[in-house]
Amino acid sequence: MSTAQWINLRRRNVPHETQRYHSCRGIRYRQHGQNLIGSKRGLRANMQRLTRLLRGQFGHWIDANAAGLERLLPSMPPHNREIFQEFQASRRGGVLRRITGLKRSGVYRQTFSGNVGLFVAAFFRKL
Repeated sequence: MSTAQWINLRRRNVPHETQRYHSCRGIRYRQHGQNLIGSKRGLRANMQRLTRLLRGQFGHWIDANAAGLERLLPSMPPHNREIFQEFQASRRGGVLRRITGLKRSGVYRQTFSGNVGLFVAAFFRKL
Protein backbone atom coordinates (compact mmCIF):
# COMPACT_ATOMS: atom_id res chain seq x y z
CA MET A 1 0.00 0.00 0.00
CA SER A 2 1.50 3.32 -1.02
CA THR A 3 1.76 6.25 1.30
CA ALA A 4 -1.13 7.98 -0.48
CA GLN A 5 -3.30 4.88 -0.09
CA TRP A 6 -2.36 4.55 3.58
CA ILE A 7 -3.21 8.21 4.14
CA ASN A 8 -6.55 7.77 2.40
CA LEU A 9 -7.29 4.70 4.51
CA ARG A 10 -6.16 6.54 7.65
CA ARG A 11 -8.25 9.61 6.79
CA ARG A 12 -11.37 7.51 7.14
CA ASN A 13 -10.56 7.28 10.88
CA VAL A 14 -10.44 11.05 11.31
CA PRO A 15 -13.58 13.18 11.65
CA HIS A 16 -14.13 15.26 8.50
CA GLU A 17 -14.03 18.51 10.49
CA THR A 18 -10.35 17.97 11.32
CA GLN A 19 -9.17 17.09 7.80
CA ARG A 20 -7.28 19.67 5.79
CA TYR A 21 -6.04 19.28 2.24
CA HIS A 22 -4.15 21.93 0.39
CA SER A 23 -3.47 21.30 -3.30
CA CYS A 24 -0.52 23.70 -3.41
CA ARG A 25 2.78 22.13 -2.42
CA GLY A 26 4.63 24.08 0.22
CA ILE A 27 7.99 22.32 -0.03
CA ARG A 28 9.89 20.18 -2.51
CA TYR A 29 10.17 17.14 -0.29
CA ARG A 30 13.05 14.77 -1.09
CA GLN A 31 13.86 16.16 -4.51
CA HIS A 32 17.37 14.75 -5.03
CA GLY A 33 19.15 12.37 -7.38
CA GLN A 34 18.84 9.25 -5.20
CA ASN A 35 15.16 9.83 -4.48
CA LEU A 36 13.12 6.64 -4.93
CA ILE A 37 9.99 8.49 -6.03
CA GLY A 38 11.32 11.64 -7.64
CA SER A 39 9.44 14.43 -9.26
CA LYS A 40 6.04 13.50 -10.63
CA ARG A 41 6.53 15.71 -13.66
CA GLY A 42 7.44 14.79 -17.19
CA LEU A 43 7.42 11.77 -19.46
CA ARG A 44 10.66 10.38 -18.02
CA ALA A 45 9.26 10.43 -14.45
CA ASN A 46 6.06 8.75 -15.61
CA MET A 47 7.99 6.03 -17.46
CA GLN A 48 10.20 5.40 -14.42
CA ARG A 49 7.14 4.98 -12.18
CA LEU A 50 5.47 2.68 -14.72
CA THR A 51 8.63 0.56 -14.89
CA ARG A 52 8.78 0.28 -11.09
CA LEU A 53 5.09 -0.62 -11.01
CA LEU A 54 5.49 -3.40 -13.60
CA ARG A 55 8.58 -4.76 -11.80
CA GLY A 56 6.51 -5.15 -8.64
CA GLN A 57 8.07 -2.43 -6.48
CA PHE A 58 4.65 -0.92 -5.86
CA GLY A 59 3.42 -4.30 -4.60
CA HIS A 60 6.42 -4.62 -2.27
CA TRP A 61 5.63 -1.22 -0.77
CA ILE A 62 2.03 -2.27 -0.29
CA ASP A 63 3.20 -5.49 1.39
CA ALA A 64 5.35 -3.53 3.84
CA ASN A 65 2.59 -1.07 4.71
CA ALA A 66 -0.05 -3.81 4.92
CA ALA A 67 2.12 -5.76 7.38
CA GLY A 68 2.09 -2.74 9.67
CA LEU A 69 -1.65 -2.25 9.27
CA GLU A 70 -2.30 -5.94 10.01
CA ARG A 71 -0.99 -5.35 13.53
CA LEU A 72 -3.52 -2.54 13.93
CA LEU A 73 -6.56 -4.58 12.81
CA PRO A 74 -7.86 -5.23 16.35
CA SER A 75 -7.95 -1.50 17.09
CA MET A 76 -9.39 -0.42 13.73
CA PRO A 77 -13.02 0.66 13.56
CA PRO A 78 -15.10 -2.06 11.84
CA HIS A 79 -15.65 0.04 8.70
CA ASN A 80 -11.91 0.62 8.24
CA ARG A 81 -11.17 -3.04 8.90
CA GLU A 82 -13.62 -3.94 6.11
CA ILE A 83 -11.93 -1.51 3.70
CA PHE A 84 -8.51 -2.90 4.49
CA GLN A 85 -9.63 -6.52 4.22
CA GLU A 86 -11.44 -5.84 0.93
CA PHE A 87 -8.33 -4.18 -0.45
CA GLN A 88 -6.15 -7.09 0.67
CA ALA A 89 -8.59 -9.58 -0.87
CA SER A 90 -8.57 -7.57 -4.11
CA ARG A 91 -4.86 -8.29 -4.44
CA ARG A 92 -5.59 -11.99 -4.94
CA GLY A 93 -7.80 -13.99 -7.26
CA GLY A 94 -8.62 -13.63 -10.92
CA VAL A 95 -8.51 -10.40 -12.86
CA LEU A 96 -12.22 -9.69 -12.40
CA ARG A 97 -11.95 -10.23 -8.63
CA ARG A 98 -8.93 -7.94 -8.43
CA ILE A 99 -10.54 -5.11 -10.39
CA THR A 100 -13.99 -5.27 -8.77
CA GLY A 101 -12.51 -5.77 -5.30
CA LEU A 102 -10.27 -2.75 -5.70
CA LYS A 103 -13.23 -0.64 -6.80
CA ARG A 104 -15.36 -1.94 -3.90
CA SER A 105 -12.61 -1.22 -1.37
CA GLY A 106 -12.67 2.48 -2.20
CA VAL A 107 -8.86 2.74 -2.13
CA TYR A 108 -7.68 5.38 -4.56
CA ARG A 109 -4.75 7.58 -5.53
CA GLN A 110 -4.82 11.36 -5.54
CA THR A 111 -4.51 11.87 -9.31
CA PHE A 112 -6.21 10.47 -12.39
CA SER A 113 -2.95 8.94 -13.66
CA GLY A 114 -2.32 7.50 -10.19
CA ASN A 115 -5.73 5.83 -10.24
CA VAL A 116 -5.11 4.47 -13.74
CA GLY A 117 -1.80 3.06 -12.50
CA LEU A 118 -3.54 1.50 -9.50
CA PHE A 119 -5.97 -0.40 -11.74
CA VAL A 120 -3.21 -1.34 -14.20
CA ALA A 121 -1.27 -2.76 -11.26
CA ALA A 122 -4.35 -4.72 -10.17
CA PHE A 123 -4.89 -6.02 -13.70
CA PHE A 124 -1.28 -7.27 -13.99
CA ARG A 125 -1.28 -8.67 -10.41
CA LYS A 126 1.30 -6.11 -9.25
CA LEU A 127 -0.52 -4.87 -6.13
